[in-house]
Amino acid sequence: MALLEPRRLVADEGLVSALRIAGRALRNPSALRRVLHMRRDFQRHSAHLGAISLLAVPTPSRP
Repeated sequence: MALLEPRRLVADEGLVSALRIAGRALRNPSALRRVLHMRRDFQRHSAHLGAISLLAVPTPSRP
């Protein structure tokens, strides 16, 4: 999982967006701790992680 690796973040989001994300994390210590904890867990369990996905299906609105 390279999701939170700096090179991958720039490749996925672009340089400006990656810098914006990093700036927000640096200004918010609790957010920075969460991101670093997630990154550490991704690295620690990289042999057992392949992907993370989310599927959302809208529910039909009822009158």
